[in-house]
Amino acid sequence: MTDNVVLEIYPHSQKSRSDQNGIYWPDFLKDSDLKEISLFVTEQSKFDTNFLNESSFIEYGGKKYSYNVGNVIKVKYRDSISYVTLGIPKNDGRNSYFQQIAPAYSQFLKEENTNKNFYFYALPIDREQKDYGKIYTLYHHFMYSLLSTCGIEANWKDFLDNTPLKFKKVEEIISRRNRLNKENNNSSYAYFDNSIDTYNLFLKTYGASKYESFFMTFATINTLDNLKLKVYELEEGNLNQLPLWCINFLKEISENNQLFETLDTEMDEHRVKELSFPPKLRTPRHRKNVFEKFGSEKCLLCDENIAENIQAAHIWDVKDIKKLSKENSKNEDLWEYTADGNNGIWLCSFHHRNFDQNKITFDLKGDLLYSTEISAFVINKIKIRTQYFNFQNIFSDPNTAFYLRKRLENLNLHSFLKY
Repeated sequence: MTDNVVLEIYPHSQKSRSDQNGIYWPDFLKDSDLKEISLFVTEQSKFDTNFLNESSFIEYGGKKYSYNVGNVIKVKYRDSISYVTLGIPKNDGRNSYFQQIAPAYSQFLKEENTNKNFYFYALPIDREQKDYGKIYTLYHHFMYSLLSTCGIEANWKDFLDNTPLKFKKVEEIISRRNRLNKENNNSSYAYFDNSIDTYNLFLKTYGASKYESFFMTFATINTLDNLKLKVYELEEGNLNQLPLWCINFLKEISENNQLFETLDTEMDEHRVKELSFPPKLRTPRHRKNVFEKFGSEKCLLCDENIAENIQAAHIWDVKDIKKLSKENSKNEDLWEYTADGNNGIWLCSFHHRNFDQNKITFDLKGDLLYSTEISAFVINKIKIRTQYFNFQNIFSDPNTAFYLRKRLENLNLHSFLKY
């Protein structure tokens, strides 16, 4: 225990030893910066600064590092310890400003002192002008709200003038994140499966996105009311999983109401390896791929757009694809067909049921057809609940048309008429 405030800092940032635009903290941090940090954390203006020996190491993730992992200042005061991760003002990319927060949080979690706190602290480039640099993009504001939802405190009022609004629903998190993407390719995605009261969350876990995905999951857990969460980790190559400490922490705070599965960016390789016959050929990746192709959930045939009421319908039905399966084979091509977003459209449960039962279908011109083998009562019932009848813009896509042709091979089009 100490009655004096002690600020403990490892001197090198990640690139300062190699002179790659890194920051050497003893040269960069001014007494005024340290005083503001001390006041922010402890409300004490008097402090001692302890720059650690440059030859010492920081242990993180089972490895030893010769730089300040997490850009952390440890603030020790009386019987408490606070981990303050610094936002480096020389940010050169939208992700880079936040990349050290998760490693800092990992160290905070391992801290044995139970009287501990965690903070994010933005540093200015120009202290007199209070210029914090290029940290006001829509992406930065999204991340500030994400951190706030995770319960992470920061010197928000210094550089934002207010505390960021917290997300209240997981849909808000996903929609905000996806609006930042110029394309939907490999974007984050979530939907609620009301049949099992579970949120399904698809997140990238490779490259610079892995820690963003950690905080998205963290924030999602804080917005859920005792509902289960299933996280699908979108993998690429060998980068196929969130760090173990992330997974363990997220499971702990969700009280184990959370499951993790890894999904390859192309298809579910962990499922393909199963040699069961006939193969199940059902993959959550399909819905994610339909989202990447069409965007937000809205029934193709009506105006229903509540996500939990919208289903990713296969154009070429899984039961027909399954007939092509071979025993003692991985049937990889069939898995590709069932996972492909081109083999899917958004339909509400009503239209999906009638589509699967072949009461309605489409021709290659994109016109909606109805079966003449059903009663006039059912034909009219479907028509009343249908607002749109031609989809040439969708089925003119050769990739989608391929699956429609496969579907029509199993139907007698002479028994269908155009609405």
